[in-house]
Amino acid sequence: ERSPVPLEDTEYSMPTDQVILAVGQVQNPILLRNTQLRTGFGNKLLTDDSMRTSEQGIFAAGDLVRPSNDIRSAIQDGGKAAFFMNEFLK
Repeated sequence: ERSPVPLEDTEYSMPTDQVILAVGQVQNPILLRNTQLRTGFGNKLLTDDSMRTSEQGIFAAGDLVRPSNDIRSAIQDGGKAAFFMNEFLK
């Protein structure tokens, strides 16, 4: 079985204004408890055609909005969400 292996002297820190979380296969329960995000069937987040959720400035894609673990669709959703996030931030 494959597993991550730490590489010595490869960690670093950098200052940021915002962080976009793009990992995981299920919603973090803390996210759903601490927001008013609307969900649909299977507790998936509801988004519009621009991948925007029901809360201003929060976008979602991939496994958070789709019932399947189809990597191709997740990648497409991620690209679409990235485009609209960029438009939002401009």
